[in-house]
Amino acid sequence: MTARSNMPGAILAVEGSDFLEGRIEHLQTAYDRGIRHWQLVHYRADNALGDIQTEHPLYGGATPFGLDVVRRCNQLGLVLHVAHATLPTVKQVAQVSTTPLVLSHTGFSTGVLKPETRWIGVDHARHVADTGGVVGIWANGHSFDTLADYANGLARLVETIGIDHVGIGTDMEAMHPPTMTSCADWSELIGHLLTHFCAAEVAKIAGGNYLRIFDQVTRPKGGAARSAT
Repeated sequence: MTARSNMPGAILAVEGSDFLEGRIEHLQTAYDRGIRHWQLVHYRADNALGDIQTEHPLYGGATPFGLDVVRRCNQLGLVLHVAHATLPTVKQVAQVSTTPLVLSHTGFSTGVLKPETRWIGVDHARHVADTGGVVGIWANGHSFDTLADYANGLARLVETIGIDHVGIGTDMEAMHPPTMTSCADWSELIGHLLTHFCAAEVAKIAGGNYLRIFDQVTRPKGGAARSAT
């Protein structure tokens, strides 16, 4: 990992499982090509895996095939990502998964949510946190006028699910308008977070919580090759 080598690096990820085309063996192919982070669903409603937040539900949550994909991700050592999935889908995935979940980019609200929104509520966030997982919220200009406001929003989420379960979900190019416009804003955001938290806690929010999950999920188990079934 880059944290140990002190070198820049990247984690290969997919957003949505559409290309599986109902064939779970394609997970192995993706793993063998270096994928280590797997988002179950994205924007296609008839994905055969589970309901998405932005469309009318078709399945009542996760499908049997979707839960088989969850189990196979656990076996292979793929980080499971549940952004875009509905609350019932996330709840069912959380019940099946033996590894922590990631929900990297979303809005968070303690109020009443509109139908077919990408925002999540308290129960949704807690289902992810209860797996040992992490929730990252957007630096969304519709919610946060400034980086100081965004830091306040992260602090409110910490109050709800705990310091070990919160992350920064910029999704910058998808935000209209974004509160963070480039990675150059990162240092200013860290400064604002330090008004709420100590340095060790800020390190968790700024990536440490995700790296903990990544190390836990991808670490070889018992010396066996991950490609073993």
